[in-house]
Amino acid sequence: MEVSRVEKALDDLTIQNRVVVEDLPESRAVYLPVFYNAQEFVVRSIHNLSRFPFMKPEFDLSEAVLSAEKDLKISFSDTQKKAVEESFLKKMLVITGGPGTGKTTIVRAVVDIFRLWGRTVLLAAPTGRAAKRLAEATGKEAKTIHRILEYNPKGGKFKRCDTNPLDGDALIIDEFSMVDIQLMFHLLKAVPQSMRLILVGDKDQLPSVGPGNLLRDIISSGRVDVVRLDQIFRQEKDSLIVVNAHRVNEGKSLEFPPKGDKDSDFYFMYQDDDTKAFNALVGLCTHHVPKKFNIPPLSHRIQVISPMYRGIVGVDNLNTELQKRLNPDQESLNFGNRIIRVRDKVMQIRNNYEKDVYNGDIGRVALLDRPNYTVAVDFDGRLVYYQKEDLNELVLAYAISVHKSQGSEYDAVIMPLMTQHFIMLQRNLFYTALTRAKKMSVIVGTYKALHIAIKNDKLVQRNGLLKEKLMEIGRITDLDKTKP
Repeated sequence: MEVSRVEKALDDLTIQNRVVVEDLPESRAVYLPVFYNAQEFVVRSIHNLSRFPFMKPEFDLSEAVLSAEKDLKISFSDTQKKAVEESFLKKMLVITGGPGTGKTTIVRAVVDIFRLWGRTVLLAAPTGRAAKRLAEATGKEAKTIHRILEYNPKGGKFKRCDTNPLDGDALIIDEFSMVDIQLMFHLLKAVPQSMRLILVGDKDQLPSVGPGNLLRDIISSGRVDVVRLDQIFRQEKDSLIVVNAHRVNEGKSLEFPPKGDKDSDFYFMYQDDDTKAFNALVGLCTHHVPKKFNIPPLSHRIQVISPMYRGIVGVDNLNTELQKRLNPDQESLNFGNRIIRVRDKVMQIRNNYEKDVYNGDIGRVALLDRPNYTVAVDFDGRLVYYQKEDLNELVLAYAISVHKSQGSEYDAVIMPLMTQHFIMLQRNLFYTALTRAKKMSVIVGTYKALHIAIKNDKLVQRNGLLKEKLMEIGRITDLDKTKP
């Protein structure tokens, strides 16, 4: 039989080392070499790291947990105690749970116990915003993963690697669901076998933007110890945001506040007309939500999150219209068909290591120099300057996509949910948007769209084989142990 043109092309690409083809029982997997090599290294590294001997604490761990409870003025559940204790009894650990289950509190306790033990613990997260939240929660310095690995933008290399590993006794990575296979490759190259590795994240959030679905794959492989937090803290049980986030995960319909309840943290506004939904969103952004929190409408504490970019309630149109309403008559800079104004909320849309700003970071335009096409953006009190050739890295951020909201939290989140968003009405996407809100979440849309989003639990297919390879390398090791 004549070889098909596709097979011939694959053979040629394989010979040229431009792809790697791996035979599977019922199909074949085709990789770019960089992804194949990263996956193979991650599998070996996780396997080796999780089996490497390490020093267990010589102090009474139960007493240390009791002391942490007193310091934090809380009482851990049995599962939360287990998460803290396992952080010291396991070489590699995953802690996963939804909102209100105490992930941040557990990290605080673990960090404090490591400190009292006289051991060095490093804290990192995939984004600047997530790292800042982690630092605020623990009172200890936290960095982006790129910064902790000392990425050199000029050379495109990480200074921290197998020949110059990280220095510390433990590394805690928060918001781990956002980590892709290549970043994990570089991270594990820099983790010495003497270091504990604790991965913290919510497996039900959206996977990383880059290749892979690491948190889910590592958990489902069964080859790394996992503590699943499924009990909501007592103080969070009255939060409809938290209650509904867990109901969404379970595929259940939402709970709504009583009619006229002005103290709830979750509201659903029914609108089946796109224009009326748009007007409702504008009213919420410009008046109702700022008034409730007594803050300016332009505050970074309020965020519109939309499932799609197109349409009247999509990200693009909402940004254009909210800019007109919330920030008119300011000094502006035109380039192409875009306008940037002083005081605009803007977002960095790609990692820029030279400027130390990262994909998803939100700031405020502080200064404009029109003759020189220069823009200064205030990112949490730090001015970052953009020249004309850099401006494509900035977009308006009055409204952002769900993917861009990952790793961030806001006091109030306003979200359209219409049937026109059908292609993006997915459970993990809706769940991710809902859990970005700390104090208030307002959904504007239809019950049908809400129902579709909750019931559609079909995950977007990720074609990596990390889970299968971790399971296989574990089986081989288990078989070796049974040999005489």
